[in-house]
Amino acid sequence: MNLDTLKDIKPYEPLVINWSIYIVAVSLLITCVVLIVAYMIHKRRSQKTEDIQQKATTKLKQLNFDTDDKTLIYYFTIYSKVASTKQNETLDDIYKRLEPYKYRKNIEKLDNNIKDSMKVYIESLR
Repeated sequence: MNLDTLKDIKPYEPLVINWSIYIVAVSLLITCVVLIVAYMIHKRRSQKTEDIQQKATTKLKQLNFDTDDKTLIYYFTIYSKVASTKQNETLDDIYKRLEPYKYRKNIEKLDNNIKDSMKVYIESLR
């Protein structure tokens, strides 16, 4: 038998694979995973922000106006800044009226008008 007479053995041919379909499929899969992860991160951050604002609002509503004026001013300022979601003229006015009472060792008794405006602001929160 002679090898030249054999006709069923062919020379090697390179395999031609169309990789474009696989590249598109993997790209779509990666894009979907990235979008899902980004959505979950965004959702978690917005929930965390809402939780912090709700806690601050609750703390504001629980403020005791009969305690020391300095601690009242301190906690009102902190919690109202966290609880307010937008610029509020009433809150800015209260901050301006509280300014003389801040950053001093001994302060005068807090004016009842300021306390009333603080109470009105707290009542206006949701």
